[in-house]
Amino acid sequence: MKGIIEYVKKQRSELILLEQRFNTFIESTTDQMNKLESLVRIYTKEPFFEVFLPNNLKVTYIALKSLDGNATASMVSEKTKRQRAVESHYLSLMVVMGLLNKERIGRKVFYYIIKKEGVK
Repeated sequence: MKGIIEYVKKQRSELILLEQRFNTFIESTTDQMNKLESLVRIYTKEPFFEVFLPNNLKVTYIALKSLDGNATASMVSEKTKRQRAVESHYLSLMVVMGLLNKERIGRKVFYYIIKKEGVK
């Protein structure tokens, strides 16, 4: 019985140590994410963020912007002369990056430029 109690105490202390390591990892990750989010906020303000986009995304973004900031992938592909699937992929990437929103209307997906605060 005494051996079982010692084993449980040892397991408990190891779990406490593991919890401390996990909490340290979470704090570190949270700090890194906060820094990254602040950088994203800085570099996604128009017109500055366009400079930091890769050229393929930049062309897509500018085409969408020329279409009054909302369009389907097909509409963008007509502007850029690239395949619709390519534009759809690039637009989806920019949704994940937080630059665009998308909305499905029937069978079509419309992409919208997100207006940043303080930006005209």
